[in-house]
Amino acid sequence: MRRIADATAPSHIAPSEDDRDEATMAAHRNAPETDPACLHMPAIEDKRLWVIESEFINVLHQGRRDGNTLSAALRDCWDGVDLKPATKSNRLYASQPHVCLSGAISPGELTGLMNARELTNGFANRFLMIWAERTRMLPFPRETPQAVVEQLARRTLEVPVFVRADRHDERDCLRMELLPQAPWCYAQLYRGELNDDLGDGIVGALLERRAPVLLRLAMLMALADLQTRIDAQHIDAAMAWIRHATASVRFVFISAAEEAKLAQVLEMSNRVLAFLRKRGQATRSQISADCFRRKVPKARLDASLEHLLAGSPPKITVQWGERADGAPLRVYRLAAG
Repeated sequence: MRRIADATAPSHIAPSEDDRDEATMAAHRNAPETDPACLHMPAIEDKRLWVIESEFINVLHQGRRDGNTLSAALRDCWDGVDLKPATKSNRLYASQPHVCLSGAISPGELTGLMNARELTNGFANRFLMIWAERTRMLPFPRETPQAVVEQLARRTLEVPVFVRADRHDERDCLRMELLPQAPWCYAQLYRGELNDDLGDGIVGALLERRAPVLLRLAMLMALADLQTRIDAQHIDAAMAWIRHATASVRFVFISAAEEAKLAQVLEMSNRVLAFLRKRGQATRSQISADCFRRKVPKARLDASLEHLLAGSPPKITVQWGERADGAPLRVYRLAAG
């Protein structure tokens, strides 16, 4: 919070490409003078890079390749550490990089390719996920008046001038501070909403970095107001974006997770029905052992049986019996008709 990482308005903007991987970063890395093989490559002083990836699915595809280091490099970019690929043949590295990645992807592509490793290794929660959709169906939308465009452009240009973007080679050229009310507001949110139990493991993993993201957003809100001091209003504005991101993640991932869970239940239910047609009747233990070879968790098997029992009309029936040792025994059969 005390340092702006070389401000806004980067001088390098990289367009989208289908096969972008860590080579995207390599074009903007600097060579150490101690490596004779790289002496012909001058160091790049401006370490700012803005990558616009209109097909973020390309990034996820690259990260799934064996040996690909793109995911690790992007995590390092968020952390602000030097990028030093662990390869003997490539001695290039980037010191003090400042990278921004703006990506777009559909919900289906995101949930389909985001695997458990990316959810747990901190890759996914380094991105601020925002759901966007059109609010109206306009076949011929009105053009924004040129005067409005120019006014927004002038207002935007004031920000890089204020933050001294032309002094990107300096460190700590502009410091930020919190006004007295801002830490109190942040502390209240940190003890409450920012660390509330979200009730779902996937959602919790994706929003684990809400607190540091809020501070970064609050800093940007203050700079947009041409201020170096973060006030309570900037904390509140940043929290509004965090709430929208939380709602976006819930909308995309909880819905998708529930659909995937239902699909699993339906597939297992069909297998149980086919098994009972052949067997006639079976206990729960027999279904687990003979139908699923004991490879299905108890909770998933119980969910499929409950689904069949709760149908309208029920597709299976259950009768209670007794084991030789007196323990209760449930026997499942196909429902009549």
